[in-house]
This record gives sequence, structure tokens and C-alpha cells, in this order.
Amino acid sequence: MIWLVIGSLLMVTLAILHSYIGETRLLQKLLVRPDLPLLQGGMDYTRSIIRWAWHLTSIAWLGFGAIFLALLQVPSAARQGKCKDTTLFEYASRRHREEQ
Repeated sequence: MIWLVIGSLLMVTLAILHSYIGETRLLQKLLVRPDLPLLQGGMDYTRSIIRWAWHLTSIAWLGFGAIFLALLQVPSAARQGKCKDTTLFEYASRRHREEQ
């Protein structure tokens, strides 16, 4: 259980560092270059796509951290494969049906 919390905190830390360090040390230097390839004819569009793609990765790290926290809600027997449901999705759907 504690490993999921530690993993989640590491993912959030990684997302913050990825965005900050990438923006300050990489993107600012990269985006001022005049020889970037043009996407759809505009330099502004190219710069926005590069910045968007970089920060999308940070959002993915946040998503993985959220998944780790969501796994805390699943009983340990289901996480270890010791229950009758073969996947976490089957466990969640069975639990949802029982609640209705």
C-alpha cells in the first residue's frame, strides 16, 4: 500500500520537474531558434505544438499518479490476483452492479 502512495508522489514530483526544467532549460532555448521546421506554414503554430507536446507528457505523469492512488481503493486480494475476478475492471464492474 505504501508503495502506491510513494509511487504516486514520485509521479507528481516528476511531472512538476518535467514541466519546469523542460520549460526553463530546453523549450525556451529551442523555441527561439529561427530554423525550426514549419508546421502548416506558421512558426507560432510550430512553437505551440512543441510546447503542447512537451507538457502533455507531464499531464501523463499526473495521470499515472492518479491511477496509483485509485489502486488504493481496490482490495489487496484483487491487486494480487487472488479473487474470483481476473482483472481489476471485472472487480470494478461487479462492485458497481452490487451497489445498484
